[in-house]
Amino acid sequence: MEHQSEPAAGQAAAAAEKPVLSLVIAVLNEAENIEAVTVDCLSQLAGISPLEIVFVDDGSTDATAQVILGLAEIGRAHV
Repeated sequence: MEHQSEPAAGQAAAAAEKPVLSLVIAVLNEAENIEAVTVDCLSQLAGISPLEIVFVDDGSTDATAQVILGLAEIGRAHV
C-alpha cells in the first residue's frame, strides 16, 4: 500500500480558504432588490462556511454595481 504524503502547509491553508459553497446570482438592473436578496440568501445559508456569493451583472444601467460595491464595503460581498 502506497503512503500518500501530507499536503504542504501552504496548500492546506489555501484549501481551507476555498468556499464550501459558491452561490451565483445573475443580475440586470436590480439595484432596488440586490441588498434584500443578499441578506435573504445569507440568512438561509447561515452555518455554511466559508461561503461566497458571485454576482454576474449583465450590463445593468442602474446602480446595481454601486450597490454590490457597497455590500463589499460592509463585508457582505467580495469584489
